[in-house]
Amino acid sequence: MILDVQRGHIKVGLKGRTATIGGETFLPGFGSPSFVANLESLQLWDPPFETEEISAEDKSAIIAGVRKEFEEKNMTIEFV
Repeated sequence: MILDVQRGHIKVGLKGRTATIGGETFLPGFGSPSFVANLESLQLWDPPFETEEISAEDKSAIIAGVRKEFEEKNMTIEFV
């Protein structure tokens, strides 16, 4: 599911496609989540499928998978 995490995005893979979720990483210990993800950025798949919208079902799967992987690493994520 999660392929890469940078301070400004998370790249995920699902069903042979990738998507990039924009957001921001926060320092631990200040009461904020580890990452705040922008759901508006999760609209289209990455190239070469950039003209295809991400379905509501796939968005739900991506969000659930990312949450699970963050929780497994004792990290928190907030989707806004």
